[in-house]
Amino acid sequence: MGENADARGTEAVKLSVKLLSGLTLIALVAVAVVGLSHSASAAVDAKVYVTNKASGLTTEPSTAVVGRTSATTVYGTYKSNISTGTTARDIVADSDTFIVTVIDADLNVTTTISSNSASGGYNVANTLVPTDATQVAGSGFNSAGDKIQLTIADKAGDPIIGSVSDIKLYATGTATAVAGATVTSIDYVGDGVSNPALITIQCNFAPCASGNIDVTYPSSSRDTTTASVKSVVYTGAASVIVLTETGRNTGRFEGEMEVFERIDTPAGKVGTATTIPAIGGPITVSYVDAVTSGSATKVARTATYSLDTTVPEASITSPTTASESQSRLPSFTGTVTDNGSGLDVSTFALHIDDTDDAKDTDNVISVGVSTNASNVSQPPTFFGKIASIDMSA
Repeated sequence: MGENADARGTEAVKLSVKLLSGLTLIALVAVAVVGLSHSASAAVDAKVYVTNKASGLTTEPSTAVVGRTSATTVYGTYKSNISTGTTARDIVADSDTFIVTVIDADLNVTTTISSNSASGGYNVANTLVPTDATQVAGSGFNSAGDKIQLTIADKAGDPIIGSVSDIKLYATGTATAVAGATVTSIDYVGDGVSNPALITIQCNFAPCASGNIDVTYPSSSRDTTTASVKSVVYTGAASVIVLTETGRNTGRFEGEMEVFERIDTPAGKVGTATTIPAIGGPITVSYVDAVTSGSATKVARTATYSLDTTVPEASITSPTTASESQSRLPSFTGTVTDNGSGLDVSTFALHIDDTDDAKDTDNVISVGVSTNASNVSQPPTFFGKIASIDMSA
């Protein structure tokens, strides 16, 4: 019986060891899963928006871009191929152009830039020799409190992206960090063209640098991406718009597309990288989001751009046609109907034929312009706000 008891005790110990090992394995697996989950969550979902260039109305819910206003539905239009008749359309400049915006931080690509000046390392121990190291405080760079400003002149095309903690100092030509020194400030990130970055470094405790040093820091280019644009009458592959990042490392990409009326000619029915034919709307913009916040990949993100091709109807009730008035401040009364245009209806333009033409045969005012006192064409003037607007129709 004692033997059996010993056996049971041994088995119990073995079981405990096995159970502990199993729990440890589960814990390790859990840690691995958490690590993978954290890595995957770094990605973000891309967003696609459209903006009418003329009105500034945009589908972007909130934007810091000056001149743009959020709208649930954004409309545009395009010029008609015919210039006369009841279906001819004159349009506001740029109302046939829309801006495609893609916001995708996953496209940001940073690279590590290594700078050793143009003279084989920054000679911080003797700031009188190089022109890219300027003494700010102390003398040299080997005592606590010594400060030097470095001009990253050899990498003027690579501005700094990041913070002071991202900038590292190494002994020239090695991977050995300068232990006693730190970067205290980024004085200028650089313009990426001809004006280089400026940084200030400080010796916190000796020894800091007995020789030259190299500087490494992150930088980024203005990246590009693409989106496809399709209309009801054109679903070909030619209208692929190139979107350029609005700045280095912004993750915001934009490009412009012009809409034109489709006609049955080889060039009149095919899109390009900057134009797309249409007969009515809508127009659909599609962007492939390669990496998402979840497990899905290559997800299509879309935005819809509406088109208004209905000619507005205007009726002037006062003054009546062919009437005369001696008033120097005449009032004009009438109605304008432009249902569903999505345009900013709170302003209007008044075009005045102010040239005396006895036979009334000369086209003294071209479409979309007015004239000044010298009879020189100029853009029409916008006058204030409409007193009241009936939006019930």
